[in-house]
Amino acid sequence: MGTRVKKKVRKPDLSPKETVKPAATDATATPKPEDAKPAPEPQWVSSYEALGALVGLRRESIQRLLKKHKGDPALAQLTRANCDHSVPVWRAFMAAHNIEARSADTPEGKAAKEERLLDEKIRKAAFENDVREGNYLLTAEVVAFLRDTHETLKRLDRQIYEEETPPLSAGKTAAAIRLVNQAANDRKAVLMREHAEKLKTLGKKP
Repeated sequence: MGTRVKKKVRKPDLSPKETVKPAATDATATPKPEDAKPAPEPQWVSSYEALGALVGLRRESIQRLLKKHKGDPALAQLTRANCDHSVPVWRAFMAAHNIEARSADTPEGKAAKEERLLDEKIRKAAFENDVREGNYLLTAEVVAFLRDTHETLKRLDRQIYEEETPPLSAGKTAAAIRLVNQAANDRKAVLMREHAEKLKTLGKKP
């Protein structure tokens, strides 16, 4: 009989091996922030605020320029029928008239912003002081005052022209009737002056 040969069995390698992550392909690669392209600038905007943010002007400055250059044929191209504003035409208009953009990031822009905030703060303080001193009246107070004045005047008119004047005018000449009416009008004038004085004190704190 032949000689038997023992067959060697190779044991599997159980030692940990380093896992290598496959390189990302172009289809799966995440774009870097610097690779992202900025959104294109809009050609048309629907408000002065949006226009000013793009061309570097405040809303008040845009309105002032429109008033200053009223009659300029170029103004017809700045805005279309639906009131949208053309950004490139505005830039060309500013260049043609040597109008510099004042960005909020420039020293001039920051100074203008600080000055505007200071003006608003002063106006607010002045308004609040006027309110405390009674220089402004609430709408409800004024309406109530005018309603009371109207009702008082209406009652006086009825008293004069429906009760007092007819007996005094009966059988009188035109000149005499004129004197009666003049006296009635004088009474109404006194009433209006009294209410005018009340209006001066309306809203004043005692």
